[in-house]
Amino acid sequence: MTTSDVISPETAVTLDGLFSERVRRSGQAVAYRDFDDTRNVWSDYTWAQMERMVARWQAAFQREGLQPGDRVAIMLRNSPTWVTFDQAALGLGLVVVPLYTQDRPDNVAYIIQNCAAKVLLFDQPEQWAAFSDVSEQLASVVRVLCMKPLRGVPGDARLNSVATWLPPDDGKPVQHLVKDPDALIAYSIPHLVEQAGAQGVEFLNWVAMRGALADDVVEVHRNYHIPISNTAAATMVLENVPVATKVHACTSGKDESCCGDCVKSKIETSKKPEKIPA
Repeated sequence: MTTSDVISPETAVTLDGLFSERVRRSGQAVAYRDFDDTRNVWSDYTWAQMERMVARWQAAFQREGLQPGDRVAIMLRNSPTWVTFDQAALGLGLVVVPLYTQDRPDNVAYIIQNCAAKVLLFDQPEQWAAFSDVSEQLASVVRVLCMKPLRGVPGDARLNSVATWLPPDDGKPVQHLVKDPDALIAYSIPHLVEQAGAQGVEFLNWVAMRGALADDVVEVHRNYHIPISNTAAATMVLENVPVATKVHACTSGKDESCCGDCVKSKIETSKKPEKIPA
């Protein structure tokens, strides 16, 4: 990245917007490098790969029914998963609660209870077993997630491994459909074919339908279903955000005195024929 590729605060607006803009500009560039201690190798992650992981976390958060303002707690070391968890939460308006990985269970339980966290993510199954004496303080948690496989861990209906809880990577960042549809045009046809195959045609239909809506939309419903005998099916319902119209403040009724920012002036402007290019 050169100094000319710096993203300004005006362009980014939010941390979520900063991430999306970097993906748009540098999708195939390496964003993070992490050491995989299970395979004893370093792994590279591009910005596009990170974005797809963020999309999976967001889909899973929404499947749990989380709403803006809900707290989600994370008890991990620095890692790409920390970043994707954080970015996914920020993009949905959730509040991330970071926890020290070596903190005492009673301290962690107090924080979770105090902030009413609904999701808890940690690394090792042993960490969850350590909460057995303070489990009554974790009543607000609806989903408990572990990065490592769960073997020999006390049963709890809320407990899941991250690998089984996250939806599959379908390569289609549908979160852009709501907030940043312009970012979708950055994907080339070869990239869509690589990521989505024949279903890339369906993705293009989604983009076309999004183009028929206004710039500002609200997500009314989203569902991601994976039947046993078929491929995954996704449904999303969007509605235009109502535009607040200003009361016409012009009292003279004369065009030259029009405020220029009223409903009447916009209607009149829209009636003017477009210039034919030479």
